[in-house]
Amino acid sequence: MKIAFYCDLKLNNYLTNPIEYKYLHGRHSATGYYFWILKNSGIKNVYLVQDKNDLINYDVIVFHYDNYEDIKSLNKIKIQVVTDRPMIEGCHLYIMANQSFFIKINDFKLIQRYGIENTFNTWITDKSKLSFIHYPPTFGVKKCQPEHPPKIFKFVGRKHTNISEIQSANFIKYCEKYDINLIFDYENDANSGDEDVYFCIRNVLDVCKLTGKNNNSGKYGHRTSNRLYQSWFMRTPAIFNNSPEMQCIRSNELDYLIANNQDEFLQQALRLKNDKDLFKAMIENGESKNNLNPYHNLAIIIDQWNDAFSKVNAKLIYD
Repeated sequence: MKIAFYCDLKLNNYLTNPIEYKYLHGRHSATGYYFWILKNSGIKNVYLVQDKNDLINYDVIVFHYDNYEDIKSLNKIKIQVVTDRPMIEGCHLYIMANQSFFIKINDFKLIQRYGIENTFNTWITDKSKLSFIHYPPTFGVKKCQPEHPPKIFKFVGRKHTNISEIQSANFIKYCEKYDINLIFDYENDANSGDEDVYFCIRNVLDVCKLTGKNNNSGKYGHRTSNRLYQSWFMRTPAIFNNSPEMQCIRSNELDYLIANNQDEFLQQALRLKNDKDLFKAMIENGESKNNLNPYHNLAIIIDQWNDAFSKVNAKLIYD
């Protein structure tokens, strides 16, 4: 079977120079990154398709929600990569990059914050159509050498996902009184390598709880745990909001500290500054998770794709 990863963006380097890496936004990362991993692991029957008119030549189409109009009329095996968009009825398979779809969490605080799980258009009754695959790691992420007491606290992500209070000039200046330097990167998913602590405190929008659409909030089952895997790889302690995608793999606070607003963030930041044992223990804990972390081993993702394709009678062919 010929397997197409549909990415309607010209990425010549992905075809002719696999060593060169180009950062991808949004829907393009949901298919382009996966293709990059598989193609550069010696797999022959995966193709990057950038023109919708070429899709007719393939047996299996892997796509993102935003591109569904281009493929809905095609009589092909359709595989949707479900990120922060709803599932589309009628697909043969759904790639879930979030383990909370498969792990029940009975947490009253999470329900208060994100709404009831598995409701409205975020739920498919036939669970045999669901396959978990780690969201593809961001390439170019650097290991850090964090020092205590930590000074550089780095946020990486889209600006609209970060709560506005933490971005305010007053809060940034207030943190500086405690020698906490807040650094924000709204353009890239990689890091500079000088970070001491990694953080991401996201918004929650009420409309997302009800519709599952425009999920900038982290609606149950959509957001991924990539930030946590990234912090473990970077060797930095992390501060994240309480969220289903993180909680489903969180064993204790050494995995990450929880903060849902600016006051809680500052409290956790000061804990890390004042408690050297906690700071070191969080670094060591992250390193102990290497065997579970796709940032350390892309073969995890390749094996997961093989399992997923077996559900539609396709398999990867190696050189």
